[in-house]
Amino acid sequence: MACAILLALIPFRELHADKIVLLAANTLGENTRAAELLDDVASGTGIFGPSTFEIITPPEGIGGAAQRLSGRRDLRAVIAIVGDLSLMSGIEPGAPPSPIVSRTSRVMDLAAFEADLIALERAVRSSDAVLLLATAPLGKPGRIEVPELMQVAARCRAWCASGDRRLLDLQAAFRALEAMPLFTNDLDVLDDYGHDALARTLWTAVLRDDALIPARSDAERQARHELTALRALAEGHEAAEALARTVLETPPANAASRTRQAALVTWLDGLAASHSSWAPLTGDMPRSNGPTEEDRLPPPPGLATGLLFSQAVLPEVMPRDPVETGTLEVMRLVADGRTRRAALDDAERSASALVAAHPQRVEAWLVLQVVKAARRPPRDVRHIARFELSRYAHVGVSRPAITELLAEWPRPLTALPGLFGATRPFARQLPTGTVLAKALRRERIGEYRSAVMVLERGLQGLSHPPPSWRAQLQRLRALADG
Repeated sequence: MACAILLALIPFRELHADKIVLLAANTLGENTRAAELLDDVASGTGIFGPSTFEIITPPEGIGGAAQRLSGRRDLRAVIAIVGDLSLMSGIEPGAPPSPIVSRTSRVMDLAAFEADLIALERAVRSSDAVLLLATAPLGKPGRIEVPELMQVAARCRAWCASGDRRLLDLQAAFRALEAMPLFTNDLDVLDDYGHDALARTLWTAVLRDDALIPARSDAERQARHELTALRALAEGHEAAEALARTVLETPPANAASRTRQAALVTWLDGLAASHSSWAPLTGDMPRSNGPTEEDRLPPPPGLATGLLFSQAVLPEVMPRDPVETGTLEVMRLVADGRTRRAALDDAERSASALVAAHPQRVEAWLVLQVVKAARRPPRDVRHIARFELSRYAHVGVSRPAITELLAEWPRPLTALPGLFGATRPFARQLPTGTVLAKALRRERIGEYRSAVMVLERGLQGLSHPPPSWRAQLQRLRALADG
């Protein structure tokens, strides 16, 4: 689905106006993963408020979809992905030859395509909405074998430049990711990794440019500013500290905002300096017997860890992020280990299991290092962590930032609450890396045994291979065995 993602937005005039629709033909296939990930991002970060995501696959194309969406009052945004191979009737690269039953044409009716865009724009504006057009991703074979679709992307860019319209060039963003697995058919249908990349790219773009999906409340806008600061720290940007200090000048908007600001203070100034920031947050901790359902929701990312470090308070309701939940369990056992040796053994087993389940997360390795450092004599796993973390294509935490975090032990523990906030949007994403990408490329061209060999060799060099990579190896072995 290539050419475009169209985002339509309406003011929050009704309490139920909280749907963000993903409108797509080929791009998402029959997979709902992108919507599920974006739902998780919305609920875990607050950048979209209470909005939820919905997928619509319109067989009638953009024009028909425009009629379906016109006047719909429960919409906050419409993300319409258009311009994929569904525009090319009878043109299917890679498909086996078939008897000719009708003539096909590679001539694109760009005027009709633009007319459909205009119809969709009018439908969106009929709901007092704002429209964003974004070129959608194509695999390299798709760009080479069906260059006509590049004309569609060019038309989208020209159409946006000709009027007061916004453009997000997802096609360019995905080209930068081509070394990683993205498509089921190498053309236009995203696989699970491609769905991850789509959700990640949209989230990052919204933080970078609030106008793409405008915040509809001060709380949403502040969440975006605070998450931008946490992300800058996690990626090691030079201006990250100055940005964070600026963000901290604005009073927090709600419990999640208080947590993010306390995490920023802890990362910048250390645990002792942030004690006064965390102390008032004990009342924000959800309770399993809370009077309302909202009181029993999982705590904001980083809240439980920050309160454990600063106030020695353990939550009744565990965080959504399994790495943060595992961190709390390990830290509790480490504290018990001061008086009970068996507890430290249990802590090491729990920390090792956490790394085994999430070897691409630097937070898990930091927790394992806590346990190893508590041993007598102390042990150090940071050299192993550096090597193994370098095998993954990281999201949320840059490689230079990881190197710095591991080098400055034990100071990085003060970054943990902020790391959980910065990486929360990526917590459910599948780990990728060069080895996996190479194996999956071999699979795409039918070299199943070669794919198995590539992945087997790659996993042999890892003490904790990701569970999803082991599952891929089993699947490739089954293909190789016929």
